[in-house]
Amino acid sequence: SLLKIKVPVVVTLAEKKQSLGQIGEMGPGMIIQFEKSCEELLELEVGGRKIAAGEAGEVARIERS
Repeated sequence: SLLKIKVPVVVTLAEKKQSLGQIGEMGPGMIIQFEKSCEELLELEVGGRKIAAGEAGEVARIERS
């Protein structure tokens, strides 16, 4: 059935292109700056097509001991 077909689902926070030299210089604790503000919407892609945009939210999880 069509409902059982698996497609990639991607949520993009931000994108940035860098040279291989810049990537090779990366190390633990390095900060990457993006041009996109953290207040901007996230993009949702399904099967390589952008289908929606939305805000990030926080989900609280309570574990009982």
